[in-house]
This record gives sequence, C-alpha cells and structure tokens, in this order.
Amino acid sequence: MKQILITLFFLLVPTMLMADEDVTRIYKKVEIDREAIAVDRLGKTLDEVEYILVEVDSRDFRTGDYEIKVSREDTHIYHIEGTELYLKMPYCLDISFNKKATLHITDTLFHVRGKLTWKKD
Repeated sequence: MKQILITLFFLLVPTMLMADEDVTRIYKKVEIDREAIAVDRLGKTLDEVEYILVEVDSRDFRTGDYEIKVSREDTHIYHIEGTELYLKMPYCLDISFNKKATLHITDTLFHVRGKLTWKKD
C-alpha cells in the first residue's frame, strides 16, 4: 500500500505543479520618490519603502492570451518580466524564475481575472 501511495505521489505532483493558476489581481509597481512609511491593517509600519503595488484599472486590459515570463517575488506575488506588472495568485506555490507561461485574461468587468498556464521547459 505504501509503495502505491509513493508511486501516485510521484505521478500526480508534476501534473499538479503544471496546473493552471488562478490570477485574482494584477498590480502595477509605483516607485516611491521620497521617504515613505507603509502601514498594514494592524497598524504595523514598514520603513524604507522603495515601491508599492497598486491594482491596475481593469480597463487597461483586454481579454485574451499573453505569452509572458514570470518570476516569484513573494508569497503568491509574481512579477511579469520586462514590465512593471505583478500577478496575485493566492493558491500558487511555484518557486519560479523567468519561467515561461501563458496569461489568459478572462474577465475584466470588476477586477482583472484570469489563469496562468506554466509552459513545460
């Protein structure tokens, strides 16, 4: 039984890692050109802020497919290489660096939403 579970693990994990990832938000990097203090919801401050990520207006995107390269910046935040744009993917755990993917924008009504499909190297 243990051997069957181990075999299933090694067969299913690569498939799960290559699954489509939900993109719930797209942000744009905004540079801070003077001293700033960031404050979180709990009132905790972060000094020496270099930049912030601000959600883009959904009207700035059209539905469709975009070939991109993505690198992980932080937990669930991924940078689209060569741009000032970042993706929020709350269920993604992929540790990627300059990894090829296809971004499928499916809905821009209220927030930019879509899926990210990793490409096999």
